[in-house]
Amino acid sequence: MATFNQYIRDGHFLPPEKFKKAQDEQSAVRNSTFFSALKRSGVMPEEQLLSLACEFFKVARVENAFTNEVDYVATCKVMGNIFLAIEHKMFAIRVNGKQHFVVNDPENEVLRAKAVSALGQEPIFALVSDAEFEIINQYQLTPKAISDQANQIKVGGSANQRVDDAGENASYTQKLLDMLITAALNRRASDLHLLPLDGEQAMVMLRVDGELYQYSTIRTQILSNLRNKLRTMSQVGGETEDKPVEGQISTMYKGERVDIRINILRSALGFDFNMRFIASDLKSLEELGLSEANYNHYMHLLHMTKGLVILCGPTGSGKTSLLYAGFKKLLAENKAIFTIEDPVEIVLPGTTQIQVKKERGMTYADRFPSALRHDPDVIGIGETRTLDVAEQTVQAANTGHLVFTTLHTNDAVGAISRLVNLGLPSYTIGDVLAAVVAQRLVRRVCTACAEEYSLPADSVWRDRYHLGDGEIKLKRGKGCARCAGCGYRGRIAVNEFLLTTPKIRNAIQKNATRTELEDILKGEGYRTYIEDAVDKSLQGITTLDEVDKLWSDIL
Repeated sequence: MATFNQYIRDGHFLPPEKFKKAQDEQSAVRNSTFFSALKRSGVMPEEQLLSLACEFFKVARVENAFTNEVDYVATCKVMGNIFLAIEHKMFAIRVNGKQHFVVNDPENEVLRAKAVSALGQEPIFALVSDAEFEIINQYQLTPKAISDQANQIKVGGSANQRVDDAGENASYTQKLLDMLITAALNRRASDLHLLPLDGEQAMVMLRVDGELYQYSTIRTQILSNLRNKLRTMSQVGGETEDKPVEGQISTMYKGERVDIRINILRSALGFDFNMRFIASDLKSLEELGLSEANYNHYMHLLHMTKGLVILCGPTGSGKTSLLYAGFKKLLAENKAIFTIEDPVEIVLPGTTQIQVKKERGMTYADRFPSALRHDPDVIGIGETRTLDVAEQTVQAANTGHLVFTTLHTNDAVGAISRLVNLGLPSYTIGDVLAAVVAQRLVRRVCTACAEEYSLPADSVWRDRYHLGDGEIKLKRGKGCARCAGCGYRGRIAVNEFLLTTPKIRNAIQKNATRTELEDILKGEGYRTYIEDAVDKSLQGITTLDEVDKLWSDIL
């Protein structure tokens, strides 16, 4: 009987030089199959390879396999446990009511024989792409594995009872924590939440691209074990269980360091966890997706020699990423940058970063004199929350420094009202303010499954966003393995830039109302982040559904 190697050679599916490359790749890896060597060498497109393999090995090709339910009982019967299924890339799914055993390498006779032996019959084998297997791993296999691991942890008889977390139990707890963190990072999550539902179950939730999803469930009682473990790892002192845990740990993921900010507090049903992931791979200004006009506006602000620039938006809107993307540009121009933050979220080598530690008496006010004596070109203030910080920020800008800070407001005009409400005189604000940049994030259309469609003539979006009556072509994701069926992957910034022109400065100094400021801005061609988002939807980058989410916030 011919081998797969011979089938590919005799069928002339590859030119001789590429066939030789695949052979060399197979020889270089011990116990490698020719199928896996073809995949690793990249000499043949994956879909062509899968099609040829299905024909030769007489197996099915299952597309969008991630939409089918994993049969955990059958998977564990053959592979022993979920972890081995993940490692060897073989598991059972149900397609139209029939059980299929998905394999990543149909030439692996050991796994095929293992399935036949365990089941007592020849199963229906199927092939999926690497991307599809990864999605199943992340979205189905891992959640089950997390629940199974959690069930191995011993707990006390009460949800409020502190249990011993030593020896084998500590190992189980550490493994569960590692699995939770890995699952979150695999899914590109910004946050991991553990929320007690009742006395028995707690929900594992992940925030991906701004949306919160349920991922798995674990027993409420083991949250105490996880809290103790994280408290030890983050070196948080204090033995009172009612005391909130606020700390930070670090891990390595795919060769990169990831910092994780920990917040744990006791709720009525148990311990409530939030873990925020702060990647070390800082995005460049170009990667944030600013429009050409807004990019040029921001570059202009970065090269000013003095004044106050405010970056605003709600929590999770990418303000810090925008701030540091700009600082990264300035570092390349040998600018001296001094920041005061609470806490330092992103470490940027070449920048002097100082963290406020209120418990040790190290406040913003204490740090400002040090910043001014350090001969900075640019000063960054993590967030202006109080009048004393606002006054120090204005003072720094008045002494001939370029100062960047952040505020939690929904739009650019609202930032001015926020400063006034803090207690700053309007004439002072107007004197130093260079610009306010408001930012929000919208989800990107998945490029792997994007499809074009025409906006219906009767769509409410035409009037809402002033799109007119002509034909309008838009894009949306139909759902694929890469985006796990949601049609989106990643996010992009939308912005509005309030630049302090003479008219705006004069209006601020005279304590103009919000309506008066908005009228002046409209006359100067001001564009809101809603308009920026609409533009990006017309370009096929995002969708009008995402624009609607922003629009609903301003109603």
